[in-house]
Amino acid sequence: MDTTKTNGATPKLAVVEKGKPRTGVPKVGPNRRANPELTALVEKDIVQTDTGVGWDDIAGLDNVKQIFKETLLLPKLMPQLFKGILRPWRGILLFGPPGTGKTLLAKAVASQHGSTFFNVLPSSLTSKHYGESEKLVRALFETARARAPAVIFIDEVDAFCSGSREHEATRRVRCELLSHMDGVGTGSGDKGVLVLAATNHPWDLDEALKRRFEKRIYIPLPDEHTRSQIIGLCLGEIRKDPNVDVATLSKQLIGYSGSDIRDLCQEIILIAAREVIQNAGFTGVNSKPPDGRNNIGAKGDDSKCQVAPLGSDRIVLNRSHFERAKEKCRKSVDGALIRKYKRWNELYGSR
Repeated sequence: MDTTKTNGATPKLAVVEKGKPRTGVPKVGPNRRANPELTALVEKDIVQTDTGVGWDDIAGLDNVKQIFKETLLLPKLMPQLFKGILRPWRGILLFGPPGTGKTLLAKAVASQHGSTFFNVLPSSLTSKHYGESEKLVRALFETARARAPAVIFIDEVDAFCSGSREHEATRRVRCELLSHMDGVGTGSGDKGVLVLAATNHPWDLDEALKRRFEKRIYIPLPDEHTRSQIIGLCLGEIRKDPNVDVATLSKQLIGYSGSDIRDLCQEIILIAAREVIQNAGFTGVNSKPPDGRNNIGAKGDDSKCQVAPLGSDRIVLNRSHFERAKEKCRKSVDGALIRKYKRWNELYGSR
């Protein structure tokens, strides 16, 4: 799948090259500068290079894409309009089953809107390697303000809410995070910073953290049309037998996540590729082809194997490949869990 598409002349992601912090320390206020050592850690371990993900690489979710375009693009085009009560959202939560594209959406948001992308896991902020974790959280937000426009993406944000038995360090980090989320977007120095988070367990978020996300967006399992799009993206230009109808196949995948479908498509291609290899005379890992030469699967020194040119153009997918792959790749999300997501969305989700 090609993940290098961009829409028109949209600016590319402005980032710090991983492992090579920019010269100097970013200014974070009229009389302050960020801690240079912590800033270097943020840029080395958290700032991600160009994600290369565009909107066209994400099947479906048109309403979610529209929300992000309104949140990030329109305020740039019409800054005089988007202020006061119309100020851009400063905190957005993506929740839903695993494998539905939440992280992919975050990467597209950054690359399509020319934002510095801070890819954060809770472990990045609570690791003993960093010592005083609260200071690292502070450096993260200070660096994001200096690099604005910026997107701070926090994956598995529910890890900051571990219940009554949570570690003291986790509690302090969460308090620091909440404090900075309160400040994002309220001052002139905070404009252009979006906190975007994702979770598979929204019910684990405490009230304080949940309130910081003004938009809470449910990312559901793909519908029939979206499943067809995902299959098309995954299988790409690989040839298909006339008896293969993608729309019909997608109807058989109710309850599959986008990740499940991707795994299924990979298995379909692998099954077809095995047939091509076997038809070319390679019958096993310890066998020799009829001509007696060392080749794929032949005994002897692997470094001397002569590999015949077998390209993907030799693969032709048929219904049998799909049925056999479907037997191996089952859906990963339980129906009871989906009902739990829908209920939480009814109570707390944004419409």
